[in-house]
Amino acid sequence: MNLDMVLGMSCTNKGSLACDQTSGMVAHTASGVLVLLNTKINCQVKYLHVRKNCVSSASFSSDGRYVTTGETGFRPAVRVWRVKDGAEVAILYGHEFGIKCVQFSPDMQEIISVGMEHDNVVNVWKWPTGDKVAANKIL
Repeated sequence: MNLDMVLGMSCTNKGSLACDQTSGMVAHTASGVLVLLNTKINCQVKYLHVRKNCVSSASFSSDGRYVTTGETGFRPAVRVWRVKDGAEVAILYGHEFGIKCVQFSPDMQEIISVGMEHDNVVNVWKWPTGDKVAANKIL
């Protein structure tokens, strides 16, 4: 499916909207799509499709080359995408009910993901290798 434009957004929490400080690009969730908006030309430039779930959160890497997404739905994943070409470069599973927020570490080597209510798990990933290096349940 090719999209020409997405109207609207699905903001479930503060993590549903992200801004790249290096380029000014904005990412927002819209059901099963992450929309990348170039604010300099006021145009949607990329649509990153999640196959079956809804995108619930997003964040850019500190250099703006990558964006990570969290999902809600069956077997939710943390995904890492290359902004330049929209390629999915990593997929990480470790939550049951959904992902409330995702964030790159400042050195871009780790990603932290926080599960939604009833999941309440915080995971730390070494995303280039796909390894989960830490996990803890929040009470």
